[in-house]
Amino acid sequence: MQPLCMQVEAMSPPSSPSQSPVRQRCARCGLSLDNASLLLVCEHNLCLHCAAQSLEACETSGDKRHVAQCKVCGAVTEVDLAAATYLDSISPKRAPCSEGSTQLAAASALGSPALRTASYASNSSLTVPCSAEAQPLASISGTPFVPSEQKRAADRERPREFLWNRAMSSSELTSPMCSDVQKASERCGQCEEKAEVSCEQCEEVFCQSCAQSIHRWGRMARHRIKMLAMPTDQSLLATSQRNSPKRPAALPTHKLQPLGRTFHACPQHPQEPLNYFCDQCQSDCICAECCLHGAHQGHTVQCALKAAELLPRKVDDLAAALHTRQRSVNAQGNRILERRMEVAQALSDGRQALQAAIETASASLQKEEGRLLQEAEQSISMSLMPDREEVEGKLAETHRRLSASLHSGDAVRALTWFRVLKEALAEPPADAGQEVSKHLWALQGYFSEKCANLQKVAERLQSLHPELACEAMPPLRTPGVRTRATPGTRSPR
Repeated sequence: MQPLCMQVEAMSPPSSPSQSPVRQRCARCGLSLDNASLLLVCEHNLCLHCAAQSLEACETSGDKRHVAQCKVCGAVTEVDLAAATYLDSISPKRAPCSEGSTQLAAASALGSPALRTASYASNSSLTVPCSAEAQPLASISGTPFVPSEQKRAADRERPREFLWNRAMSSSELTSPMCSDVQKASERCGQCEEKAEVSCEQCEEVFCQSCAQSIHRWGRMARHRIKMLAMPTDQSLLATSQRNSPKRPAALPTHKLQPLGRTFHACPQHPQEPLNYFCDQCQSDCICAECCLHGAHQGHTVQCALKAAELLPRKVDDLAAALHTRQRSVNAQGNRILERRMEVAQALSDGRQALQAAIETASASLQKEEGRLLQEAEQSISMSLMPDREEVEGKLAETHRRLSASLHSGDAVRALTWFRVLKEALAEPPADAGQEVSKHLWALQGYFSEKCANLQKVAERLQSLHPELACEAMPPLRTPGVRTRATPGTRSPR
C-alpha cells in the first residue's frame, strides 16, 4: 500500500461552477479544515489534532509502521515517516503496540468491518492498531473509554444536529426491519442529504452521488453497496416514538456543510486528488505526489482553496496593472500621433519648398532663354552684316558695268559682266556663315543642358512618395522648435 503523506491545505477549487467543492471538515471532530490536514485512503480528512491522536505505531515482524484509522468508515491508512514524525511531535508519546496486543485486538474484532477494510486496503500483513479511542478494543481490555479535554471541547463546538445524526447512525436496533428503517431515515454521512444506500465495509449510509464519488477508485470501488428500504408511515412513527426521549429539545435550522468533496483526478496520478497550487510555477493544480516526488518537488505550494480565496486580490492587482499598462499604451499612442502630425507637417513644408524652388528655377531658365536668344540675334547681325555689305557692293558694281556695256553697244564686255553677275548670284561664298553657325550651336547646347537639368528635377518630384519623403527629410526637431523652409533658399544646379 502506498503511504499517504500529510496535506498542507484543503482541496483545490473547481474548474467549473457546476463542480464547486465544499469546505472540508474533520471526519472525527467535525470542525472545518482551515489549516493542514491528513488525507486518508478513504478520502476522509483528519485535522492535525485528531490525526495525532489517531496515529499508532505498530511493529509487525520487526517492521515499524505508523497507521491511522478512520473513525467514519474504519479504513486504515499507512502514514509515511515524515508525516508521522511531525504528528508525533505535536501529540503525547505513545508506546507502540506489541505484536501480542495487536493479535489480541485482531482476534477480538474478527467481525469488525474496520478490520476487513484495513486488511483489504493493504496487501501486507498490517493489522488493526491498538487505538486508545476505539470502542471494541477498550471494552476488551477492560479500560473504559474516556475522551480527552480537547475532544470534549470539540464535541461542544460541533453542531448538535451532526452529533444527533452520528449517535443515531451508531445506535443498535433490535430488528433488521427497524435497522433498515432507521438507516433510511438517516442523512448521508457526507453531504447530509437523505440517505439512499449503505456500505457494509464503511458502515455508513450515503446518497447516490456521494456513494458513486467515494467508491469510484481503487479498493473503495470493490465495496458492497446496497439500497436502503424506504420507511413506511408506521415504521417512521415507531422510530420517532422510540427515539423521541433521546432527541435534543432544540435543533439548529442551518444546514451543515458536508464532509464530501468533488474529486478532481491528477493527470499523472489518477488516484490522487488535485489539492495544491504551486506558487513558484503558477501552473495547474497538482496532487500530493506531485509535491513530494514529482516535478514540483521542493517548490513552494499552497492549498488550492486558500489560493482561490486570494484570487480576488490577485485579480484586482492584475486589473490595476492592466489599467496602468493601458494608460502607458494610450500615452505612447498619443506620442505616435504627434510624431505623425510632425512628419505630415514636414512633408507639407518640403513640398512647398520644392515647389518654390522649381518655380524659381523655371523663372531663371526663362530669363536665361531670353538673354541667350537676344545674344544670338546680336551675334548673327554682327557676323553677317560686313559680308552682306561687301556682297551687295560687288553685285551693284557688276550690275552697273553690265548696264554701261549694254548702253555703249559693246556686246563682248556686256556678256562678260553678265557671266560674273550670274556666278555671284548662283551661290554665296563657302565661309560666309561658318562663324555664325558655330556660335548658334554653342548656345543651343548650353540651353539644352539647362532644360535637361530642369527635366530631371521634375521627374524626381513626380516619383517622390510620402514614405520616401520621410527618409529623405532631415530628422525632426523637438516639438515647439520647428523651422519652416523658406522658398528660394535652394536653387538646383
